[in-house]
Amino acid sequence: MRPSGKGSSAPRTTTRSPTRNRRAMDEGPLEILLDGPHSAAWNMALDETLLETPGAWFRVYRWWPRTLSLGYFQKVGDFERERTRLPWIRRPTGGGAILHDDEWTLSLALPIQSLGRQVSQSYLPLHRAVRSALEALGVPLAPPPSDTAPGIDSHARPRTPWCFNDPISLDLLSPDGRKVFGSAQRRRGDRVLHHGSLILSPAPETPRAGFAKPFPNKTLPLLLAQTLSQTLGLPPRLHLRLPPPLCAKADSLARTKFSAPSWNKKR
Repeated sequence: MRPSGKGSSAPRTTTRSPTRNRRAMDEGPLEILLDGPHSAAWNMALDETLLETPGAWFRVYRWWPRTLSLGYFQKVGDFERERTRLPWIRRPTGGGAILHDDEWTLSLALPIQSLGRQVSQSYLPLHRAVRSALEALGVPLAPPPSDTAPGIDSHARPRTPWCFNDPISLDLLSPDGRKVFGSAQRRRGDRVLHHGSLILSPAPETPRAGFAKPFPNKTLPLLLAQTLSQTLGLPPRLHLRLPPPLCAKADSLARTKFSAPSWNKKR
C-alpha cells in the first residue's frame, strides 16, 4: 500500500559524541520511510521528490513488477532484448543497469555537506551502513577495501552495461566474489540523491549478481535505517505514512515525467 497521511515515531537512538549531537541539532533528523513494493514510475518519482525536499531522507523499498532500471547516462539501444521482456525505466542517478527482482533498493536524499563534497568520500556512509547491517545479521562479506576508493569518480558512466558486472572498490562482495551491493548518485544544487541496490538472490538474467544463498532479511530495512542514522550522526525519525504534499508531488512526477518516453528514451 502506498504510504499516505500523517504520522511519525522516533525510535530510541544510541549515545553520540558531543560533536555528533551538535551536528544533529544543526541538520535535523534522518527522516525514514520503510516502504513496500511499488511501480517503477512511482519509485523514481518519490525519490526525486525527496531529492527536492529539505532535510535528510532515507527510504527502503522494493519494485513490483520486477523491473529493469537504466542509469541516467545509458542508451536504450543497448538493452533492446531486455526491454521487450521487462518493464523498464530510466533512473535519475548514474551507474549501470539493474534488474530489480529479489532486492532491496535504498534511497538517500540529503544536503551534499552531510556526506562531503568529494565524490569518493560521499559514497562511504551508505556503504558502511549496509556492511554494518549485514554483519549484524551474520551475513558473510568479503573484507572491506581501502577508503580511497580508486575509480569511483567515474562510476556515473559505467564501464559495462550492467551495474553488478562492474564492481568498484567500494562495492560489497560476497566471500566468493559476487557483487551484492552497489550504488550511484545524482547531485542537484546543494543536494544529492544516493541510490543503492542490495541483491538478495540472483535473477535468471543476472546469475552472478547477489547472494548465492538466501538469508533471513525481514528485519533488514529497520536495521539499515538504524546503522545509517548512527553512521551519519543524525537521530532517526520513522514515518508511518508519507506526508500528503510529498505524495501529491510524487504522483504528479510519476505521470508527467517518469512514465513519459521523453524521459525514458532521452538517450
